[in-house]
Amino acid sequence: MLEAAVRRRNQRRGVAARRGAAALAAAAIVLAAAVLACAPREGTTPVTDEMRAAARVVIERGEMPDWRTWELESTERGVRYIDLVPGTGRRPDWGNTVRVHYHLWLTDGTLVDSSLENDATPFEFEVGEGRVVPGWENVVRHLRAGGEYLIVVPPELGYGRRGSRTVPGNATLVFYLEIIGVR
Repeated sequence: MLEAAVRRRNQRRGVAARRGAAALAAAAIVLAAAVLACAPREGTTPVTDEMRAAARVVIERGEMPDWRTWELESTERGVRYIDLVPGTGRRPDWGNTVRVHYHLWLTDGTLVDSSLENDATPFEFEVGEGRVVPGWENVVRHLRAGGEYLIVVPPELGYGRRGSRTVPGNATLVFYLEIIGVR
């Protein structure tokens, strides 16, 4: 009787150990995917302060800087970004209202939209409300108020296959984003 109880206990421990090993393997795969998504892309260059300053001059003219060879940070969903001017304020979170200025370019450099070009009125949105492309919702929580950023949004987190009135389908979006405030 005691031997049967010990055998059942050992079987339960074996099942638990196999489940634990499977969970550990799954966690390792998720971690490896996250590390690869955030790793610098081959042929990219670390971004220097001089490159950031030059990009800001180009942006002030309403033009898109040449970001294609830069090492950019990446969110867990694949939105790439870099701080041109590091923010020191609050990080936006779900439910916060974020006030921004922005430029939106297609990857060929075509300026599609801009809060700075139209009437210079900052754009406001609530994080999580769905008023902006999913890429903004994803990346904005990684940024800080007071900062200026260059953001590259893949098509699936932008306007997708269908596009919009001014953005063709499957377009990668390039944003300059200045976070004016978070409340």
